[in-house]
Amino acid sequence: VDKPELGYVNIGVGFNSGPVVSNVVGNKNPKFTIIRDTVNCAARIESNLLPLKIHCSDASAMILKEKHPEVPLDSQGSIPIKGKGEMETYWVYDDDNRGFVQRGRRKRSSSISSYT
Repeated sequence: VDKPELGYVNIGVGFNSGPVVSNVVGNKNPKFTIIRDTVNCAARIESNLLPLKIHCSDASAMILKEKHPEVPLDSQGSIPIKGKGEMETYWVYDDDNRGFVQRGRRKRSSSISSYT
């Protein structure tokens, strides 16, 4: 139910593809965790996006182009990724309106990320 008086959540998604390691960590309060450079890159990509956008790495874009060529991608160009240098990244769009968000200035979003 749309209730404008409650406000809106602007979520952005950053994802990367590659090898990861997963495990349950902790004895008293066990938590599932995923680690490896793939996850770190996804988090860095997510921290460079606009609200309501889907932003992916070059590795993920290549997989999308191969497996789902119907998914529109738009190169964002190279962005600085801490600890990695410059990395080519892409916006992932829907088919209907070629975008998920009105264009705006870049701001830091929530820490919700999707990892592939």
